[in-house]
Amino acid sequence: MSSSRRAAFVALFFVSGLCGLGYEIVWLRLVAGIVGVGIYANAIVLATFMLGLGLGALAAGRWLAGLPADRLLRAYVRLELALGAWALVVPVLTRGLGSVLADLGAPPGSSARLLISLLAIAAVLLPATTLMGATLPVLTGAVAERDRTGRWLGILYGLNTLGAVLGTVVGGWLLVPALGLSRASVVLVAGNWAVAGVAKLLARGVEAAAPERVETQPEGSARKLEQPAALVVAGVSGLMGIGLELTWMRGLAAHARDTVGTMVLTLAGMLLGLALGGLLGGALASSDRAGPRLLGRVAVLQAAAAAALVLGPLAVGALAGGPGKLELDTGFGLAMVALAVVPGAVASGATLPLAAGVLGRRLAPARAAGRVLAANTAGCVIGALATGLWWIPSWGTRGSTLITAGLVVAATVVASAVALRAAERERGLVVELGVAGLLVAATGVGIARLPVAPHMPPRADLDSELLFSGEDAVGLVEVLDRRGAKYLITDRTHAWGSDEPIMLRTMRRQGYLPLLLHPEPARVLEVGLATGVQFAPYLRHPAFERGVIVEISPAVAAAAREFDEVADHVLDDARVELLVADGRDVLRSVGSGELDVIVLGLFTAYRPGVSDLYSEDLYRVAVDKLGPGGLLVQWLPLDQLSDEALRAVIRSFRAAAPEVHAFEKDHYLALVGSREPLEIEWSRVEALVARPEIRDDLRAHGLLDPYGMLGSHVADGPALDALAGDGPHNTDDRPYVEFHPPPRAEAGVRYAQASRSLEALLKHHVSATTIVVGLSDEQRQRLGDAGRARVEFLRGAIAQVRGEHDAAAAHFGAAFELNPDDRLAAMAARQSKKRQLRRR
Repeated sequence: MSSSRRAAFVALFFVSGLCGLGYEIVWLRLVAGIVGVGIYANAIVLATFMLGLGLGALAAGRWLAGLPADRLLRAYVRLELALGAWALVVPVLTRGLGSVLADLGAPPGSSARLLISLLAIAAVLLPATTLMGATLPVLTGAVAERDRTGRWLGILYGLNTLGAVLGTVVGGWLLVPALGLSRASVVLVAGNWAVAGVAKLLARGVEAAAPERVETQPEGSARKLEQPAALVVAGVSGLMGIGLELTWMRGLAAHARDTVGTMVLTLAGMLLGLALGGLLGGALASSDRAGPRLLGRVAVLQAAAAAALVLGPLAVGALAGGPGKLELDTGFGLAMVALAVVPGAVASGATLPLAAGVLGRRLAPARAAGRVLAANTAGCVIGALATGLWWIPSWGTRGSTLITAGLVVAATVVASAVALRAAERERGLVVELGVAGLLVAATGVGIARLPVAPHMPPRADLDSELLFSGEDAVGLVEVLDRRGAKYLITDRTHAWGSDEPIMLRTMRRQGYLPLLLHPEPARVLEVGLATGVQFAPYLRHPAFERGVIVEISPAVAAAAREFDEVADHVLDDARVELLVADGRDVLRSVGSGELDVIVLGLFTAYRPGVSDLYSEDLYRVAVDKLGPGGLLVQWLPLDQLSDEALRAVIRSFRAAAPEVHAFEKDHYLALVGSREPLEIEWSRVEALVARPEIRDDLRAHGLLDPYGMLGSHVADGPALDALAGDGPHNTDDRPYVEFHPPPRAEAGVRYAQASRSLEALLKHHVSATTIVVGLSDEQRQRLGDAGRARVEFLRGAIAQVRGEHDAAAAHFGAAFELNPDDRLAAMAARQSKKRQLRRR
């Protein structure tokens, strides 16, 4: 085959790599909608992906190795066509899995449910990934000469992986946000078929080659160990690479922000390192084809990978600046990504062509490539499942890192021992193994200095007392005591609750709102536990019979026990059941019309996979589960939703619920949906709050009467329509919210995004008097004044965020005049006056 034709096939394989990683991005998002936990989705997709690649590589190396080049190229064309055809139906098959799994009877969140999900997803994805895995050994066999197997495997692997880097960016930042998952798949399929078409044209000019000569085995017992050693190292290299990807996806998300951009950059950095490593390994394999020397270089690379795995977290932790401080859209941020994942990935990627070079001395190129790739992908499968489903959930990122580093060091020792035994006084080999020894020593030093959560940023408030720490598949959870107040913190970035008085008042108010709106909240389901404080009011309602709290994080469920006292021991109440599971899974398993109130709590909206909790698909499922008069309550964190994302969520909610109203709670917004018009009987509300147990609890938290809580009504359906306008909805197929995170907060300014959203809402304000019936004239006036007071208070808060303290003082003062019982308005007015005096 001519050099120009070889170059053309290499270029086609670059495009094939682009499509392949585009598929992975799409499939990862589809699977996240089924299993919920991000690291589980990553682990399952990666394991299935790599299992298919390994099976395909092994099958191709076994059954197609002896074919001449022209027949190998025709096989390659068929593989690309078949891959595109199956990939076209993957979104359709995956969409149906959620409802099928819900009907199988395995409890949500159970190990049985996870195992069934794994098997079902594997059945859908394996045909495509197996076809994908066969392409590299087939193309290697078509273009490589026998004694250049390592070189050509390195070139094809490296260029294919560089295409995958581009595919990560194109799929993650362009296709899915613009087209959604299904239509993005169609574009990627078109790419595969285009590659097949061009490859078919190029293959027409390739003449049939002579059959491969019979393979021979190396002589000498020492040389017989070279191939098994190379395969062992290739497997461990795959395990290390996947472990590195899974841990750093979590780590960089905490150092920066857990957005799609962080995930895409981590994956792109990993793939870039693998591609550069593949090209480097190909060059090293072609410069010296002696088996012991190749194994010696493999040992150096494995030792370098172990050192990078352990020392990378220490370096990034020292340089990044603290939780959430790393800005990945800057040169420094990109350098941190490179420091975190690229060195280890380069070492991992360079191992494959070197290992193939060892096998290629005695085997046909296609067979050598197939065996090495099969070993590597077997390691990837083990690494994905062990790291994502076992090591990190059981022992955290530190334990996972130590196990992986130990295996890589063991592989270094194996490669070194075999190389020394097979070598005959090669001075260069001794030098290389000496370098490997130094890198292993550096790894040992790094292990001794690894903190508990090495990939997480160090805690910024080291003066706080750590009361609880737990890490699971979802993330790192801690409870800190800061000057006498306890805080629940996840990933050292997000605060989800506290026993501080103002926060307790806010969470109690969140819990009482559905009780004021629904006459008999007997059956309640709430997704999201946090501290549990917000669920405590249900225990005091006379109609309450049964409540289910769904929390996806076992560590959060354990940490919530630190707040038992302020949460009225809600988890110990016999009427309350805590399910550690995916909320979407639990909702699908509930019968139609079985619930009175469904509350979807506060989540990090822009985190990958979380936008499914704000999707029109989920809202339609939830509305179907509501009985007569039932309410669906969606709490929205306004500081975590961009303007575009907020409007998309409102449009999605409105599409699912015939009747919608909105209530504000400072920088949070509650969308309340129902089938029937919302009508609140005032006499019922008065009777409820007059009950001693409820009256005393309201007073204890500064919630003196229901006027202020109902006065937080800000909009009805038509007003929300005017705010949201026309535009895309947030759906499972098009996760719009995920790709539109809020802008990074201005320096020194909190809640800037929330203030902009509230200002837009207040332009469409609708009074609560439109939904409350049975009011006397005096009561109507008082409720109207409470609503106007909230508007003034919010305008004061908006002015304060902007630094307009004179305007803020005026608005807070007006709020206090309209509602003298509002303690927050009184306190805010006093603070604003103090600021005015200090400024003067």
